[in-house]
Amino acid sequence: MRDSLPNNKVVGIIGVIFGSIGIASLFIGDINDLVIPLSDIFFVKYAVIIGILNCSSYFIVIGVLIFIGKLMPYYKGVSKYEKAKSHFFTVIFLIPFVISLVSTIIVIKKGVFWSLLGLSIIVYYCWSIYANLRVLKNREF
Repeated sequence: MRDSLPNNKVVGIIGVIFGSIGIASLFIGDINDLVIPLSDIFFVKYAVIIGILNCSSYFIVIGVLIFIGKLMPYYKGVSKYEKAKSHFFTVIFLIPFVISLVSTIIVIKKGVFWSLLGLSIIVYYCWSIYANLRVLKNREF
């Protein structure tokens, strides 16, 4: 594991700032405008709020981990293993957002396009988990 470089500290601080702005926007804005009244399913009704909270907390956590040097951002010099570790953490952390997005697409679908979009998101997400686990298991550098 490499020590945290000065560039990584800047990237980490920017991530924490973006996450803080996202969470602050929920406190400043009207949350009732973010609720989708079309459905009774929790993940669909509160999809926007879940997305904002999940992405904001993701920025904060990833920013702190990059700042202290536990995760490396995608630079040219980063090994395949470090990239897979960072990407796998991202994929696992964003599970609530993906569930909410796919649930919303399934409930509010308006034809074949939205069904294909939901299916392609699920396939891409599962393939990302598989590919990163394969790299982490083989410890490819």
